[in-house]
Amino acid sequence: RRYICKGLLDESITIYQDEQWLKEKLPKEYLLNIPKEDEIITVFMNGCKNKKENLNGHVIANMMKIMALAVENKEILHKDALNENIDLMVEAMCDYIFEEE
Repeated sequence: RRYICKGLLDESITIYQDEQWLKEKLPKEYLLNIPKEDEIITVFMNGCKNKKENLNGHVIANMMKIMALAVENKEILHKDALNENIDLMVEAMCDYIFEEE
């Protein structure tokens, strides 16, 4: 949990850079491809230790999409609060995924 959450919250890597990195690493057929999402979430979850049982991968995928939508539409949001909002959403997602340490 600590490694994933720290990576997601690391201020030295912006969300835009993360998105660009994913676009470069993933084949085009995986980007915004709902049928492939289950596969991607399964691979992600298989690599996680101390995760909770019976997680809904669609909840995790939607949380990630909601964060991306927020960043893509930041012009309608309060810019001074956006980083804190994203940090809170990441923490909520990590709380959803992982058992307490």
